[in-house]
Amino acid sequence: MSGRVIAKNSIFLLISSVFQKLVAFVYFVILTHNLPADSVGKYSFAFSFALIFAVFMDFGTNALLIRETSRNESSMNKYTNNIFFLELLLGVIFISLSIFAVNLLGYPKVTIQLVTIAIFSVFVDNLTTTFYAVLRGKQQIWFESIGYAIYQLIVLTLGFFIVKNGFPLYFLMVPPLVASIINFIYAFIILYKKTDFRFKFDFDSVFIKSIVMLALPFALTGIFTKLYSSLDSLFLSWFSTDENIAYYQAAFKIVFALQFIPIAIGSATYPAFSKYFKENKERLINTFEKSFVILSSIAIPLSFGVFAVSKDFIDFIYPSYTSSILVLQIFSASFFFMFLNSPVGLALSACDRQGINTRNSFISMMTNLVLNLILIPKFGISGAATASVISFVVLFSMNFKEARNVVGFKVSYLLKNVLKVLVASLIMFFVVIFFKQYINFIFVIPIGIMVYGGLVFLFKIVSLKDIKKLIKKE
Repeated sequence: MSGRVIAKNSIFLLISSVFQKLVAFVYFVILTHNLPADSVGKYSFAFSFALIFAVFMDFGTNALLIRETSRNESSMNKYTNNIFFLELLLGVIFISLSIFAVNLLGYPKVTIQLVTIAIFSVFVDNLTTTFYAVLRGKQQIWFESIGYAIYQLIVLTLGFFIVKNGFPLYFLMVPPLVASIINFIYAFIILYKKTDFRFKFDFDSVFIKSIVMLALPFALTGIFTKLYSSLDSLFLSWFSTDENIAYYQAAFKIVFALQFIPIAIGSATYPAFSKYFKENKERLINTFEKSFVILSSIAIPLSFGVFAVSKDFIDFIYPSYTSSILVLQIFSASFFFMFLNSPVGLALSACDRQGINTRNSFISMMTNLVLNLILIPKFGISGAATASVISFVVLFSMNFKEARNVVGFKVSYLLKNVLKVLVASLIMFFVVIFFKQYINFIFVIPIGIMVYGGLVFLFKIVSLKDIKKLIKKE
């Protein structure tokens, strides 16, 4: 795989993800401006609850499918058909369990209705990602980007109509379900036309068992990751109020909107990690180091920048959500660890060390679980945010240590560049704080970006030579 392909996929995913996250964020803002906070909280909780069960439906098979397709295209049909039917079976099981659980836990009728519709939506989404996983393995990522962009536009359009016409709250789950079904049909057609995939009933029980064993580390990692990213909303529903879930999610949505950056770069580099691990260790190290430095140069200034404008941004976007300000400030500390866990975690999985990733994800999940139980009853949504940040620090620290042993990258090279980024970010931070006293924060943001961008080239963190080398066709 050439550097040009990696760069092309990264840029395309970046542009597409920006659009998707922007549309999703706008939709959430529309909800906060048109619905009571407790209704927004119920809506957000329903998806968090449903997504806990969704990861069991996937069972790590999509990560396995990407890896195996990128390594050996001849196995595509056998893997895809067997995984699809396995996920159908798992879907039936965990849809039933999720509906049973939400009723057993005694949630209000409207919450049960929301969760019931949401679980079907995430089930269809999960089947769709199976088709997209094949396309990712073949580096045809742009079709997925188009599909999810259409998905977000459908949700925004239908959702806006429902909100403005005063439909009951559970109707808000209809747009994601409709969009998921359309995205599923689109993904199936693209896969059928653009690859050699042919759909057939191919449920090989022996092969399925081998898939389950191979996917188990991916599954456990996904389960632990999803649990520690959803436990906060679950515990808040027990120890706090629906309004506070809305305030918490309002801050989290801002952080989540920026996760497209490590996701886009990770989606493009994971197949490269898998390929280079088998074929060229030097290229593996080089690709890892470049992706780490690039993500560092984005994550660190984001932490300082978001902290600097948290109050201004919340007051501007969510005027009645002042409780979200402190939560966003706490979350701002997570960007470095959240972003940089992407290359270290993906490198472990690509290098057949997914078991290590699984173990570390479990430790991080348990850390999050314990901290949520301790901090939420005492500090509420601020405690939930703190627990989340500490969990990211724990996960990144363990994965970084293990990735160093497996990949063999130079810590000194990474540290040197991270320190340069830190200095540039601190300078940018003080510039932003200074100018905020005199002009609106909206105009201060581009000033901060220009100052930081100039320092990046001045400190030679990223040079034009590096950019040309990245996109140079090999």
